[in-house]
Amino acid sequence: MMEMSAFNEDCPMAMTDILLHIDSYPEPASPQSVARGIAIAGVLGGTLTGLVAEVAFPVRSNHLADYLIDLTGLARDEEGRSRRQCDEILIAFAAAAGAAGVPYETLQSRAQLFDISGNVASAARTRDLCIVPLGGTYDGQQDVARAVLFDSGKPVIVFDDAIPDRAQTLDLVVLAWDGSRAAARAMADAMPILKQAGEVRVVTVAGDKPGVDADRSVDVLRHLAGHGVKGVAEVVPAQGEGVGQILSTYVAKRHVDLLVMGAFGHSRVRDFILGGATQHMLSATMTAPVMLSH
Repeated sequence: MMEMSAFNEDCPMAMTDILLHIDSYPEPASPQSVARGIAIAGVLGGTLTGLVAEVAFPVRSNHLADYLIDLTGLARDEEGRSRRQCDEILIAFAAAAGAAGVPYETLQSRAQLFDISGNVASAARTRDLCIVPLGGTYDGQQDVARAVLFDSGKPVIVFDDAIPDRAQTLDLVVLAWDGSRAAARAMADAMPILKQAGEVRVVTVAGDKPGVDADRSVDVLRHLAGHGVKGVAEVVPAQGEGVGQILSTYVAKRHVDLLVMGAFGHSRVRDFILGGATQHMLSATMTAPVMLSH
């Protein structure tokens, strides 16, 4: 289990109700990703609910399919495997959270495979924050992250299995700022975290799109100061690269502990259209967790 730094007990806006979705099917989430989720909740100081979804496979009666391949039997076997994996995951989660000293609860739901993302988004609506580990052999977690981001009304923290194995802290938090509505929402959602951070940097990528320059961050620093957060503004030139790649490089070079940014895009029925930087954060290998708000 990775180390956790102490959270600020005096923070009046601490995120106290946090959801961690743990992928359970077809392959369970890695112990490392569960440990990272627990560590993030630990530094934020909240109660963590570990959520797993038992997968249901509704099968219409089909005598020919049952005769040829025992379709009903196969579906029941997979449901049994999913149920066992959920039970094992929650036992391991409870042990890990208890060992880390993080207050926790467990929640087990049941949903069809393609309804899990909506199931998690629904549960996230009554939490302050949802943590969604990415990676794995079959990364349905990207769909879960998108659903939470666009359908829950709450922020989501994502991270990849390949994240460096170091203690989770909030020594350096970066707020990506471009003056947009999404960036403003991200700043507001992350304010409890920014108040806990050791250092806050407001990073603007200039030259990527018109109207984004150093002047954009001046009023951000004023607003943060009003909340007791001392921030430092920094402008990074685009130089022909996409915002997502630039921020990824910045995070890796500066050993950032958490990146906060607004997410662009909108949802349709089972279809999400994302902005380039948002898609990059959900699919690239990041060296730090990323908090996204919409």
